[in-house]
Amino acid sequence: MSKPLFSIVAIAKNEANTLPRLLQSIKPFLDRGGEFVLLDTGSTDKTAEIAQKGGAIVHEVGEKFITVIDQDTAKAINDRFIVENEPPIVFPGSRLFDFAAARNHVTSLATNDFVITLDCDEAYSSFDIDAINQAILEGVEQMEYQFVYAHDHTGRAVVQFVQSKAFDRRKVQWEGIVHEVLQGQANIRYMPEQLIKLEHWQEQGKEHRGNYLAGLGLACIQKASDRNFHYLARELGWTNRPKSAIKLFEEHIQMGGWVAERAQSMIHMGECYGRLNDPDSQIQWFTKAFALDSRRREALIHLAFVFRHQNNPHACAAYAAAALQLPWVDYYANNKDFYEHVPHELLYQSLGQIGDGIGAAKHLQEALRYQPYNQKYLFDTRFFFEYPNQMEIEGWMRFDELQFLYNESQKHLNILEVGSWKAKSAHSILSGLKKANKGGKLTCVDTWQGSIDPRDDTNWMAKREDVFEVFKNNLKDFDNYSVVRKESVEAAKDFEDGTFDMIFIDAGHLYEDIKADKEAWWSKLKVGGVMAFHDYQPDVWMGVVGYINDTFGKPDIVHDSIAVILKK
Repeated sequence: MSKPLFSIVAIAKNEANTLPRLLQSIKPFLDRGGEFVLLDTGSTDKTAEIAQKGGAIVHEVGEKFITVIDQDTAKAINDRFIVENEPPIVFPGSRLFDFAAARNHVTSLATNDFVITLDCDEAYSSFDIDAINQAILEGVEQMEYQFVYAHDHTGRAVVQFVQSKAFDRRKVQWEGIVHEVLQGQANIRYMPEQLIKLEHWQEQGKEHRGNYLAGLGLACIQKASDRNFHYLARELGWTNRPKSAIKLFEEHIQMGGWVAERAQSMIHMGECYGRLNDPDSQIQWFTKAFALDSRRREALIHLAFVFRHQNNPHACAAYAAAALQLPWVDYYANNKDFYEHVPHELLYQSLGQIGDGIGAAKHLQEALRYQPYNQKYLFDTRFFFEYPNQMEIEGWMRFDELQFLYNESQKHLNILEVGSWKAKSAHSILSGLKKANKGGKLTCVDTWQGSIDPRDDTNWMAKREDVFEVFKNNLKDFDNYSVVRKESVEAAKDFEDGTFDMIFIDAGHLYEDIKADKEAWWSKLKVGGVMAFHDYQPDVWMGVVGYINDTFGKPDIVHDSIAVILKK
């Protein structure tokens, strides 16, 4: 076996906890006489000692690669990138570490011209030294390979993309104080993941971003590149500066550049508008992202989530199903969950709302195939098998909400539901009463005449049919319920105060509707009982949210979109 024709280099500061994993992954390289050069930039732990024992050549330089930001520069950065009323970028001590300068320096210390740059919280899961040697002999000057950026709690890769930090130092150099990138012209080859695959393992509880935001601000002032703008805008969004992020994302998109990165900016813009409770703009930018780059699922999945949040199961299912048609490809910033369990979860939940029990069951099983120990999926599976008819009922109720009603109803004996429609929620309540086996009863109040959704007068729920007959058929397995075919306020007059120990309100959603229902039924609720309101969603049903917040301050419990008030 020939000696490696390349060197491995890294910069480090206080990496004693992560370095052993890296050293173990490159041990075959070191055993064959490979060179590992580590630049220690001021560690106060045992980083240097661990590296030397593991076979590294260690250079200790202290705080050499420091850029100082004066007050005028700090002000210029904030004036340029931060919009009014959002927090300014803070410049701690006005001292920033220059990553590109440090990487170029450690690269210069290597014996070989071809170097691979690593971070100390990374490790190889595939590392074919002979394949790398052969590529170098064939004139390859830079290599691309798979990089796993993030793992879930089980260690499974969830964010993976192509990276390139293996190169001939005579051809390319690092550039950028933070989020440094290789610049230059080189003969590039992609190395399949069975040959090279690198994985990032961030130390739990350790924050690596430090002065990252400040450094990006400085980088964008120094050089207004499209990539710098993208990364700064992304960081602004992640640090609760959504308006500033949106403004800069728009600039990035106008600059042109890499299509994949511009599409990702559009996705991030949609996320920012979500933080601003603007679903219309979310939809607009997720749609634009997919129009620009239709090779990835991400924009479609984000659209599905928006419509799920809006309780529009048909649209949610349509976008999730469309996403499933796009296969996994090695691509920029792919979220692996979106290519595994997530679209199936969206589909089984939305199809369960629509009343497609067969389709819902199919996708639940697919979600379980990817995550066989997911407790939520396992609970939903039990729910399917115990109450299969539940999944054949149309309704606005989501799985988590149905399960809440199922569990909550087991604690009570006399329950009222205002707004039953086709009995989806009533079925869950009655199933819970049956499970408890305490002789509990449910009273359903509805006109069964239908109503218009104030958001959309063409809503799928307003279909013309004998809804009451559908309701009765869906509850054919139960006999412990009664119906009152009246308007809610009129129906309340038929009951004594303190009759019910649980009341579920799911009728009109305008402010005045919620107010009327609460005032009509509150006295009918026992002290110690609960009144639950469906569709407590701040950016969708403002009438529900507004009345509850005005009357109670805030709910005692919020479960998905069900707000629960305890009568004390």
